[in-house]
Amino acid sequence: MSENGAMENLSRNEIKELLAGWIVESLEELGGKAHLVEVAKMLWKQRGKEIANMGDLLFTWQYDYRWAATHLRESGTLKPSKGGIWEMEYKSPL
Repeated sequence: MSENGAMENLSRNEIKELLAGWIVESLEELGGKAHLVEVAKMLWKQRGKEIANMGDLLFTWQYDYRWAATHLRESGTLKPSKGGIWEMEYKSPL
């Protein structure tokens, strides 16, 4: 088993959850709002080695991360996308 063997065996839903967390991390690093290409660049910069070692994810991650972003929008974590801009939906703690 490779060092990332457990990661290679994740289900599609687990991969989307993992990518969703990475999207949030990337957007936070980018100030909470960025074009989806900038998010992809940041995600690759931060997680490229992990992605490269996760089997087929190397070939599907850009498709999968967009689906993960859709789920983040559906859950209210991201605002609706306008012109490819992804923005965090910050909720007031009150």
